[in-house]
Amino acid sequence: GWTKNDNSLLIYDRYDIWKLNPRDGSRKRLTKGREKKTVYRYVRLNNEERFIDASKQWLLTTFNEDNKHSGYYTFNPKNNKGKQLLEGPYSYSRPIKAQQGKKVIFSRQSFQEFPNIRVADLNFKKETLISNANPQQKDYNWGTAELVNWTSLDGKALTGMLIKPENFDPKKKYPMIVNFYEKSSNRLYSHRAPSAGRSSINYSFYTSRGYIIFNPDVYYREGYPGESAYNCVIPGITSLIEKGFVDKDNIGTQGHSWGGYQIAYLVTRTNIFKAAESGAPVPNMISAYGGIRWW
Repeated sequence: GWTKNDNSLLIYDRYDIWKLNPRDGSRKRLTKGREKKTVYRYVRLNNEERFIDASKQWLLTTFNEDNKHSGYYTFNPKNNKGKQLLEGPYSYSRPIKAQQGKKVIFSRQSFQEFPNIRVADLNFKKETLISNANPQQKDYNWGTAELVNWTSLDGKALTGMLIKPENFDPKKKYPMIVNFYEKSSNRLYSHRAPSAGRSSINYSFYTSRGYIIFNPDVYYREGYPGESAYNCVIPGITSLIEKGFVDKDNIGTQGHSWGGYQIAYLVTRTNIFKAAESGAPVPNMISAYGGIRWW
């Protein structure tokens, strides 16, 4: 957005907020997120504001791409300095401020924690939980979510999500479902309520029934999507088998659309899967070439 009298234009890159002078094209990076792979984003607390006030403190959200932690940050545009107010292994919502006063409502969530509503001041030093919308969860075997790392067949360091039943025993062998769609590890701390879906498996449903779920990030070499999936997904599976808790004879895979295409490709290259569900795939890229799609 613009500052007062259109003096500056504030824009984002992948991590940071930049200030551009519209008169001479000069620019300045305000935050220092790229150095530590932290994404900073401005929170609009007043829906009636006509410009971004550079004379007052700003509230920003933060997200770290390495550990997937998020939080809130206060930033002083006068001296370009700030302070982390709240951060942790959760996904935090964008706060909503009261029209009068300095109270905000927000929520935090993780795979285990339902996003109940919380109230705090703008300093977030003390927060009050005001809802308990999912008490029945405590009666069920839920699950835990963690990051896992491995190396692709072409040498790239990779990250993915591993979801385990909450009563996980590393000495046991578990059936595993491999589910993926491009890159999903940024959603590590998303809460997933049990529900029927038309395009993807429900993670909490299957972990409650004793399955492990593996969701690997896939990096693509342009022009070779199927081979890229193979190079990323298969070594991720074998790295988990080597840990000893995956039943290698009971591994399934599921994906939809673009994920469905990759699974249709993978089953022609490997017999590692006992079962595969490829939803709405494009199995023939030549016939789909006339379609309008990314890359």
